[in-house]
Amino acid sequence: MPQMSNIIFDRPKLDRDDKILVSYLLKNHTTTLSRAALRDDLQAIQHGRIKRGAVWVFNALRGVMNQAANTGVDVVSATIRQSCGLPDQSDASSAKDYFAKIELGVDDNFDEDKANLLLLQKTVGLCHRLGIEPITIVLDRIDEDSRLRNDSAVIADFLRPFLEENEIFYESELQFIFSIWSIPFQNVKSNFRGNKFCVEQVEWRNQELINVLEKRLQHHSDNKITSYTQIFDDSEFFKDNLLPLANSNPRDLWQLMNQVIRQQYHLDPTSKKVSAKAMELGMNSFVKNFTYYEYYPRKIDARANSLDVYSYIAHLRKLSSCEFTINSLSAAAGTGSSTTNYVVGMEGIGLIRRCEGKGPNGATLYEVKDPKVRLAIANRIDIRRDA
Repeated sequence: MPQMSNIIFDRPKLDRDDKILVSYLLKNHTTTLSRAALRDDLQAIQHGRIKRGAVWVFNALRGVMNQAANTGVDVVSATIRQSCGLPDQSDASSAKDYFAKIELGVDDNFDEDKANLLLLQKTVGLCHRLGIEPITIVLDRIDEDSRLRNDSAVIADFLRPFLEENEIFYESELQFIFSIWSIPFQNVKSNFRGNKFCVEQVEWRNQELINVLEKRLQHHSDNKITSYTQIFDDSEFFKDNLLPLANSNPRDLWQLMNQVIRQQYHLDPTSKKVSAKAMELGMNSFVKNFTYYEYYPRKIDARANSLDVYSYIAHLRKLSSCEFTINSLSAAAGTGSSTTNYVVGMEGIGLIRRCEGKGPNGATLYEVKDPKVRLAIANRIDIRRDA
């Protein structure tokens, strides 16, 4: 907002409504170091330079003016007392402020209701008059707000009014960019007319992950390493096994590489290349120690023993294959009549998905989506909440 403040102060030709609007935006939608600094900004917006300058000069000289006034009153009073033969009653502590300090008032009592379309339109109009354009509103990292506690249902409830109020998306002077976690987005998708807007799935392809990995290797090796093949004994094992475990996510790839390099150091601290054995150990360690709450939500008010992603994974690990039916999961995990509810819950958080094919006797076939959990099933890796 400092840039906007400079523009405002350089172009003070705003009407009263515009000044009140800017004051509202400064007070409620910016971070100010102190209330005094905010008040100074509001005064600069709501009062012109000449008026503020005159008040400043008056307040700066009022001490001298008060002293002169007190001296003049004392002289006149002494003259009158002497002429009337009255006793001297002068008191040095009786000095008065004949010229009180002038405080420039500011209007900072605003309606605290939620900003509506009218306020948004007025703000856009104000920005155009100040020469600020084009305007793009970005809502990003909403799911990382600590107040939402990683609960996809709460996040979805927060997002739903934004995505349902499509009228604001048709404002020709505005552009909107929403970055939304896929799980809560699925919960609000039915309320959002996605066919009228651009919806992109953010996903890194394997070659893109390799490109960004090589850039990092090049940077941290001072250009000595330009290809991932220079650091792996078996680059095909890396492409076929390690890379898919990153789940199309560079952040996961960095964590995975960290585990792999640590394992290689434990195996042989003098080695100049990463072996397939180190990759296997690093993959297992990555899967076992991954914080699955980063991907999969949990209810804010959930009890400690309630079902969450770790409980679901514990059931899935008992399978002999990553594809299953409700009956095969019930038989393997012993979940009984609750199996259908478990499957619905796992599908709801994106841990599993339905297959196009059918299982035995035409039963619905499911598969585990997360490559980490698929590796845990294949290698019998124990994934625990307190790992």
